[in-house]
Amino acid sequence: MLKCPFCGFDNEDGALFCEQCKSDLSDVASSAAFPAGATPKLKVIRGQRVGIEFPIYEGNNFIGRADDAPVDIDLEDQEPPEKIWCSRQHALLTFDSGSLKLEDLNSSNGTYLNRQRVHPGQPQNLKPNDVIQIGTVQLKVLA
Repeated sequence: MLKCPFCGFDNEDGALFCEQCKSDLSDVASSAAFPAGATPKLKVIRGQRVGIEFPIYEGNNFIGRADDAPVDIDLEDQEPPEKIWCSRQHALLTFDSGSLKLEDLNSSNGTYLNRQRVHPGQPQNLKPNDVIQIGTVQLKVLA
């Protein structure tokens, strides 16, 4: 179901306009959850190793640099050793029931989604083709 952000009516998935108030739902539809069975991944589009892909698993996926605390998406090799902007536990991706969210973990240099800062404690919904930036590394969300 696709909930109208204006009137709250539950529309059928894929609806372009709300059946109740006739509001445009195209933005809501484009930010809908990943299709059932889809396994999202991140692809490095800017970094030291462009083209590398990281699978995203159900549950919590930590982004950062491997150290004492493990990370699921290790960006250690993506930045030059003399210019490290990525924190050890920098951000968190949560994949739950087809919904993917990004949250900054109070990192030193911030996390950006489509050039907008993601603030700690304020998870942002992700959709295919969104671009996450951590330090100098850019990661594209793929379905």
